[in-house]
Amino acid sequence: MTNPREQAAWDAERAAQELELAARHLRLAAHHVRDGEIPRYAAHLLACQGHLVNVRHTLAELSVKHAARSHPTPAIPHQPSRTGHPAPEGAGPEDEQT
Repeated sequence: MTNPREQAAWDAERAAQELELAARHLRLAAHHVRDGEIPRYAAHLLACQGHLVNVRHTLAELSVKHAARSHPTPAIPHQPSRTGHPAPEGAGPEDEQT
């Protein structure tokens, strides 16, 4: 079996390559639309979208793998704000009133 970290790194590299290909298609699409070549413009937009679908698929796989190994930490108890104003009921530290 492959090392999980190495597999995650490989998947991230694969997603980066897909994004680079998507960017190349967008650049070509811009060139074609400037030249009035609308069918070629549309074809490259469609190819770009295909690469983005691949990236979303790869990221979804990575997030599912990560969720299977991730362990949530206990909730951090609420600390009163430095201004003395209490946070609204159910709010976390980032939601405190200032």
